[in-house]
Amino acid sequence: MAFILKKNADNKPVLAKIEKLIDELSLRLVLTAHPTQFYPGSVLAIITDLTKAIRDNDITSMNSLLQQLGKTPFFNKKSPTPVDEALNLAWFLENTFYFAAANIQEEIDQNLDEYNLETKKILELGFWPGVTGMEIRISMPIPPWRFLKCCGRSFSAVTTVISG
Repeated sequence: MAFILKKNADNKPVLAKIEKLIDELSLRLVLTAHPTQFYPGSVLAIITDLTKAIRDNDITSMNSLLQQLGKTPFFNKKSPTPVDEALNLAWFLENTFYFAAANIQEEIDQNLDEYNLETKKILELGFWPGVTGMEIRISMPIPPWRFLKCCGRSFSAVTTVISG
């Protein structure tokens, strides 16, 4: 998006078309719960630690974690229950999608703002647990609670920065 905006910065008609397209654009990521989509908790923990090691450029930890990952089973021995699926989905929401969606939206906002175009919420996250009937009543409340936890953590970080 930045490339297109920069290339057409002086072309008012093209910028107007881009603004109209952005106004009509919406992307809703729907997270689904399915047993084949989730790694066991041990794999998720290693991946989380590996992400931090990569960010910190800690080669020793990266090497150790990759070796550990190579020796860790990637498949669950039994199929998860709908509640297990919802909990796994909540983990991804809390540890991956929440931050990724916020970072993508922030970059979009910065690009639009740089060219005096109105910012718009483009990304939305949805949840479908893939279950019906009684099971859906059990699993549905879990992700919204996790989402509120993410919001609370973000609010806490902002409050800390403001109060200095």
